[in-house]
Parts: sequence; C-alpha cells; structure tokens
Amino acid sequence: MGGYWQHLQAVSRLSLAAGLILVASPPAVLACGYHDDVSMARGMMNWVYPDALHVLGAISTAVAERRLPPSVNNTAPDLFGSRYRRMAEALGRFGEALGESADRMPALSFSMVLLEPMLWTRYEAAGGRLRTQVHATGPKAGDLVLVSGEAVIGEIAAGRLATGEAIERGLIRLYGSESQKAAFVGAFRSAGSARPGTTEPTAMSGHAAQSVAAREAAMPLQSVSITARPTRQSTAFEADGALACGPGHH
Repeated sequence: MGGYWQHLQAVSRLSLAAGLILVASPPAVLACGYHDDVSMARGMMNWVYPDALHVLGAISTAVAERRLPPSVNNTAPDLFGSRYRRMAEALGRFGEALGESADRMPALSFSMVLLEPMLWTRYEAAGGRLRTQVHATGPKAGDLVLVSGEAVIGEIAAGRLATGEAIERGLIRLYGSESQKAAFVGAFRSAGSARPGTTEPTAMSGHAAQSVAAREAAMPLQSVSITARPTRQSTAFEADGALACGPGHH
C-alpha cells in the first residue's frame, strides 16, 4: 500500500512540474497536433495512463494485417483545417454510433484522446443521450478515459469496426474504475458493427467483453493524476494542452 501512494505522489509531482514548465513555455507547446508538434505531450501519456502508447503498436499491427486503413501523412501542416474537420465529423458520428448501439444509455460521461494529434473529445451523458464536445481541454475529474487513434474511430464511425473488437485488439484502451469500464463495454461493444454495404467485423462475444473489462480493470494506477485532483482546470493535464490539443486553433 505504501508503494502505491509513493507512486501516486511521484506522478502528481511530475504532473505539477510539467504544468509549471508549460506555463513558462511558448505557445507552441500548447499547440494542436493538426498544426504543430505534440511529441512531448504524447510522450507524457505513459506517465499518466500506463501503457497508453501501446495503442500505437496495436494500430500498426492492424494496418499491417489490413484490418485498418494506412495512416495518412500527419507531418504536413493542416493549413486549411480539412483533416481536423473530417476527424471532428468522425468523432461526432462515433458518439452517435454509441448512442444507437445502447439499449439503455448509462449515466456515464467519458473523455477520449486520439494519440496522433493529441486531440481530446468529451462525451457527456445527459437525458439518455451523449453530447459530443470536440476539442476539449482534457478529461474532467472522475471521467472514464479512452485512448485510441484516428483510423480506429474513423472505422467505427463508418460502421466497419465494432467498438468491442477494437477494445479486444488493444486499439482502444480504457482507464477508469472497474464499474466504469464494465458499463462502457456492456453498453457500447456493438457500436460500429457492420451496417448494410459495409464489411462485417468480427463479433465480440459477451464472454470476451467480460474478459476485456476484467483485464482492463487490472491495470495499475488508472487515471491516477486525474482522479486525485479537484476539477479546477489548472493542472498539467487541463492547462489547455499538457496532454491536450488546445482549443484555440480551429
């Protein structure tokens, strides 16, 4: 138990130090990945969400196996915002797909980060629906957090990949409490299942969904630096971009 709290304190101190660095740094540090380099922010992910960057390896494997389309060239600046707009539309359709797949919408608000641009989106459950906020400054305290990539969300939004399969293959990782993960997997695992005219993805059985939820629940220190803090938007996580794509660029 003592080791757990020592690790928690170390992560908190690191996040605080990163926040101070960001305050003193030029605006480019806080910039959006569709325009600027976010390598440092992406590199910090594993400190806050253990093994989050494994998602990139899972995406590379899926591309090699032709389960995902090849990644677009993300090195050129998105001068006219076309890539951002396409992704924002896909994130909205992803939220709609989740809502359509749930027999009963759980009272579960969650946040998601796309690793390539470090773009955060928040999905707020209200009135039996999910409200999508693209380009959020980061997750709110207590949120379930999803870590994924552009092609994954694009395929789910297009009805060519089931959310449950994406979780099972490590293309989406979940960080939160055991109950949050179980609620998400139980409600949304079929979201993105093939519709007429699309390619049929591999179905994820109920047993597989339970095993995924159990495996994700065993991850150490989920969302430690988020849940251990008040909701005031001033931490390294929430300061318009330590690990976020700042909202002033689009």
